[in-house]
Amino acid sequence: MEERIEKAISEFASLLKEDARVKALKEKEALMMEDEEAIHLANRLHEAEEAYSLAISTNDKKEIDRAKKNLHQAKLALDMHPSVKAYNEAFIAVRDLYMQIDDLFFGPYRKKVISGKDEK
Repeated sequence: MEERIEKAISEFASLLKEDARVKALKEKEALMMEDEEAIHLANRLHEAEEAYSLAISTNDKKEIDRAKKNLHQAKLALDMHPSVKAYNEAFIAVRDLYMQIDDLFFGPYRKKVISGKDEK
């Protein structure tokens, strides 16, 4: 029985690797990682995150607001870049696939909660 389960899991993993959504994600990730402008924008975001963290430690409201604005602009620029945008869209499709699989396999074992109260 255990061998049968291991084989089924292996086959399932192989099927997932061949799924068009997973393949598209890997393709978009490779393109994004090779995109010089996307890399530059990611570095700019990282620098803005560090500047924001530093500003918070100063307790200077003007500096915090300026750093927060720069962080927002850096994040927006990165998110709007075509290769990053394509990657994020592909990521969402794969994330949704994995969530469906998770619900299918593990949903029956989760505790049901309605409005913060356990379902009876």
